[in-house]
Amino acid sequence: MTKAITFFIDFDNTLIDNDKIKKQIEKIISKKYGREFINRFLAINQKLREEKGYVDFPSTIDQIAREESKPEKKNELHELFHSFKFKDCLFDKTEEVIKHLSNLGQVVIVTEGDRHFQTIKIKSSGI
Repeated sequence: MTKAITFFIDFDNTLIDNDKIKKQIEKIISKKYGREFINRFLAINQKLREEKGYVDFPSTIDQIAREESKPEKKNELHELFHSFKFKDCLFDKTEEVIKHLSNLGQVVIVTEGDRHFQTIKIKSSGI
């Protein structure tokens, strides 16, 4: 039987704290590659965000790796995003709220951004 109510919940900054993610990722990248590198990474990311209308980390990673002519950085940065503990960045009670809402109806998580990274974030968060 189909549930009569559907709850559409935005993932970013509703269920998960993107500012916390950004700060932690900046810290990790800066520690590994230095402040100058993270500043360039963020500048590329912001430019692509303005052009595309959403955050596109895979394209940011590809571009900075091309600029530096260091393909190993591309793999290392992709691995960082694949292994990041997004679950640690969920807002308090997120899982309880989703469980409660799923008892009342169907819960649909919506998000925008690149398909690859958003899929990783959602799956890694446990949602």
